[in-house]
Amino acid sequence: MHDSIKSKIDQFIGDLLLVSEEDKFNVLIEDKEDIKFWRLIFESLELKPVFPEFPSKATGKAPLLQDYCAHLSDKLVICVDSDNDHLHETNFSSFIKQRPKHLFHTHTHSRENHFIYPDNLALEYEGITYEAFDFKKIFNDLSEALHPWLLTWLFFNDRSRAWLEKEIPDLKRSFSWKKLENVAAKTFQEMQRKDSLDDILLILSELNNTILLALKTAWESIPEEFSFLKIQYNEYSETPIVELNETLFFIQGHCAFDTIIVPLFNNLVRIETLHKARKEKEKDKQNHWLNKSKEDYRRELSQSYINCLMTGRSCKFIKLIQNDIAQDFTKNPDS
Repeated sequence: MHDSIKSKIDQFIGDLLLVSEEDKFNVLIEDKEDIKFWRLIFESLELKPVFPEFPSKATGKAPLLQDYCAHLSDKLVICVDSDNDHLHETNFSSFIKQRPKHLFHTHTHSRENHFIYPDNLALEYEGITYEAFDFKKIFNDLSEALHPWLLTWLFFNDRSRAWLEKEIPDLKRSFSWKKLENVAAKTFQEMQRKDSLDDILLILSELNNTILLALKTAWESIPEEFSFLKIQYNEYSETPIVELNETLFFIQGHCAFDTIIVPLFNNLVRIETLHKARKEKEKDKQNHWLNKSKEDYRRELSQSYINCLMTGRSCKFIKLIQNDIAQDFTKNPDS
């Protein structure tokens, strides 16, 4: 680290500790958008976080872990997305896997993956349409379809295969989250043309074949001299590191949320509310449901994780975060 940056960081940490109130502590995060998520989790445990702006080389997880981890204490904590660093070997795996005291991470890929907890989706859907819907099943089916992609991404992004970048330069693009977004978006375009729940579910069932075809094409692009990678992958995939029904929690957050769940949710609401509009005889009631059918529910869904903190339907991954925090902030009477 450059001496001037180190000096600035040391001064910042010193100032924080001087002004810290006894019952409060400072939380460093990757992005301002993370504040509400982490604040609510801390406050659910009756803790009082403060979110100062910090002097770093850049925003994001890398400078936080590299520049600030040495200063962790009950007055300075760091909260980051895990980015799956606990599932394979990366530059930051040691930080996440062996979590030092007062470093907290999402356990899922990122905070966006907490927005799509199935019980939260069900509550949001029922609040809009007054109808129940089994999001757990649809979530499990989607996760199963996405599972091969996640395993392939983890396999090729493991640090042990970093040499592939030079040998097969464009390989990772074939398994990237951006590529998955394109595959999913192309499949989901068909939803806009459908007018029944059965048609939507049929499109979802086709997503599995689309993903497998894209992966097959990518594998076929690997030169023959690297065919041993297929053998290694087959061995790797025999003991999957993520449960089939939980894949959506570990797919890159924006991809899982914006590209998969939001359009799916919007179209499910569209079909149900159009159905209700057709059944209504009064014009104002028809218009109410027609308006509902045209709305984009991204904003509502981006707040849905709050249900995990305010209802009995807690997401197990948020419980893991809460357990980590409670463990680190428990006062030891012998200390």
